[in-house]
Amino acid sequence: MSTNDQRMYDSIVSAVKSLVPNYGIDNEAKALEFIVAGDPFNVLIDIKFLEESGCYMFFSELGFTVPEANRLAYASEICRINFDQLAIGSFDFNMDDGTTCYRLGQIYEDSLISEDTIKTTIRLVYDTVCKFNERLFNASRSDNTVNDNDTDNTTVDDTVTVSLAPDNTASDTEGEVLSTD
Repeated sequence: MSTNDQRMYDSIVSAVKSLVPNYGIDNEAKALEFIVAGDPFNVLIDIKFLEESGCYMFFSELGFTVPEANRLAYASEICRINFDQLAIGSFDFNMDDGTTCYRLGQIYEDSLISEDTIKTTIRLVYDTVCKFNERLFNASRSDNTVNDNDTDNTTVDDTVTVSLAPDNTASDTEGEVLSTD
């Protein structure tokens, strides 16, 4: 790992440490994970550092699975949100297993992104997932999603300020558990 890559990774770790006291870290895989209390659902955020690509990625898997019968209509709702209402990032929907993930990447190649910018990006991921989580959950439970003429006049700019205090009562997430720092 180059000196710049190490400094960038250290900045990411420092930003997470300053925002949330409880997080998982895998220094070998260069990954961090934490849960933040959200409205109406908790928000899981994974950050993966990809030095070979000169970027780091934010992933937030939504905590529900779309029933197979509703997946086509739900995919249409994902397309509406991605096209009309997201200025940055995207919701990725896996038609095979019914899972949804918000994804956002930042390129740092041969530069250093400030810790404040990393914190702002974490807040953006959190705000975006909170904003659409309930709408997507409701869409996943019904094949009657928003039709093309319905608008809710919301944009990513309609975010709220959050403290990003972790929810210490949240249950463990599925999948690999990272060690706690």
